Amino acid sequence: MENKKTIFELEEERFKWSVETFPEASDIGSLQKLKEEVAEIEINIKEDNRDVMEYADCLMCLFDSARRRKNPIIIQEIFDAFEAKLEINKKRTWVKNDTGSYSHVK
Repeated sequence: MENKKTIFELEEERFKWSVETFPEASDIGSLQKLKEEVAEIEINIKEDNRDVMEYADCLMCLFDSARRRKNPIIIQEIFDAFEAKLEINKKRTWVKNDTGSYSHVK
């Protein structure tokens, strides 16, 4: 059985490659690229195309932005925050917006 890399190992490999390949990239630039990738997912959804790679692109752009900040955010921090935020969100009351999204009641 093949030993798969962890998300943390993959991210270290991705970030090393990213810094070497895009030395002038920035945290904001990576967020701009993320917006483009999200738009591609939206098109795929509307056209009923299932392209998992676009979701991976989004995750890479998000991680790149986090790590290129002046005060970098490490990926473990994001996963720790994910866990904490899930518990917060589970306790909130949610309402459906006109866009089809949901927001918590403030």
